[in-house]
Amino acid sequence: MDPSVIFISVIPFFIVLGIFLALPITSYILGAIGVQKIAQRRGAQGLWRAWVPIARQQLLGELSDWMPEKQPACRKYSWRKWYPLAIAVIIGGEVLLIVLAIALYLIPLIQTIALYGATNSERLLAAVLPAQFFLSILSLLLSAVQIGYRVLEGFILYPVYMRYARKGAMALAICGSIFGIHSFFLFAIRNRMEEPFFPPYTMRG
Repeated sequence: MDPSVIFISVIPFFIVLGIFLALPITSYILGAIGVQKIAQRRGAQGLWRAWVPIARQQLLGELSDWMPEKQPACRKYSWRKWYPLAIAVIIGGEVLLIVLAIALYLIPLIQTIALYGATNSERLLAAVLPAQFFLSILSLLLSAVQIGYRVLEGFILYPVYMRYARKGAMALAICGSIFGIHSFFLFAIRNRMEEPFFPPYTMRG
């Protein structure tokens, strides 16, 4: 086959791969800029944490704890502790799933193909079916944990949105959690002026 034909045929693959990689990288960079700017304006220490996974969640948890808009029912919870712990569980679960997939699925599959060939379907099924079932259950559990994390993330970032975008805070918290685009929202509000805080209850003399 003509090499030029092969080159042209793989161009769409590399374009899709580039887009697939560019989106999360762009999201991460914009999120880091947004978090760092907001933290700087609030006088937080250790602004470098905005660029480091888990440390960023710890910094955002601090910002949420400092916001007067934090709901009274949530004030007994320290988001600066729970938020990084939650993302650490997610990252640890994903790493564990990858390691188990390699150890229980990929390696036995390669060994079986090497011993019996790729056409021996019975041997292949016997080698990977139990592991596939186990990994599917583990993947479902991890997905459930990720959904819980998204809900928690919305609660944590809601006071931050209330401080800089009061009218759209609820929409930002919900949409950011559903579509995983909090980084873009934090970047968008980074230069906004803080809105005045109105206590939910006013004592009258």
